[in-house]
Amino acid sequence: MSASIQYRAEIDSLRSVAVLAVVAFHLGATWIRGGFVGVDVFFVISGFLITSIIARQRAEGTFRLRDFWVRRARRLLPVLGAVLALTTVGGYLILIGREFRFLGLQCVSVLTFWANLFMYLKAGNYWGPEAEDFSLLHCWSLSVEEQFYLLFPLAMVGLGQLGSRRAIWILVVLALASFGLAIFGARRYPAATFYLLPTRAWELLMGCLLALGNERLGGWITDRRVRAGLADLGGLMVLASFFLVRKGNWFPAPAGLLPTVGTALLIGMGRESGWAGRFLKLAPVVYLGRISYS
Repeated sequence: MSASIQYRAEIDSLRSVAVLAVVAFHLGATWIRGGFVGVDVFFVISGFLITSIIARQRAEGTFRLRDFWVRRARRLLPVLGAVLALTTVGGYLILIGREFRFLGLQCVSVLTFWANLFMYLKAGNYWGPEAEDFSLLHCWSLSVEEQFYLLFPLAMVGLGQLGSRRAIWILVVLALASFGLAIFGARRYPAATFYLLPTRAWELLMGCLLALGNERLGGWITDRRVRAGLADLGGLMVLASFFLVRKGNWFPAPAGLLPTVGTALLIGMGRESGWAGRFLKLAPVVYLGRISYS
């Protein structure tokens, strides 16, 4: 997390909860069939953190697009490069001919930030048997975030000329449009809706709007017991989503509201001393979140 914003241990803890759910799901744990929504939790967190960094630096007059992109590259690329290198070595040892060349195409798509589009075009249904042949299938979500990191700062520069109130309303409209598109696409074009940024942007934008309105939200809800109760409600929503959300026609929208709204409540209210706030401050949970990306 950038030094330009205050460190939030509970956000790292949210990362640990999300990554454990995703790993458990991909290990085939039948008791957590909705564990894949940990990715949706990550999207909200990413939107919140990136917007917080940009907004703070713009207020201080220190924001530079080049510096922002360089910092993102320094954070993401070293670990990603190690994963791709090890995957390539493993593929060289166990794959033959055409299969190894196909792995190379996957690596290129990951490094050029369009793995989500590549997986959509080549694998199709994320839940289908064809997707099991893709060694780097999990990199689709990283490409969604990378595309967001490329486009959103540019949008913030443009919106910043309109004033904060207008900028927020424009982002609200974009989030609602993305959400509506995701509801429509989840039934008509489920594969495209699952993988692509336009139908996932509402989750990232939820975090963006939370970052831009967090201080105002704190002014509206001042009672610590109410804030702790809302954080606890958010924790219950995130946990419930791991067990209740199912792959199918209602995902990523509207089913994705359960983990994303829960995450927004936890970020907005999670500093208070309810059970969710106390859990998110446990040192082992925080530590796991800090190493969750690698």
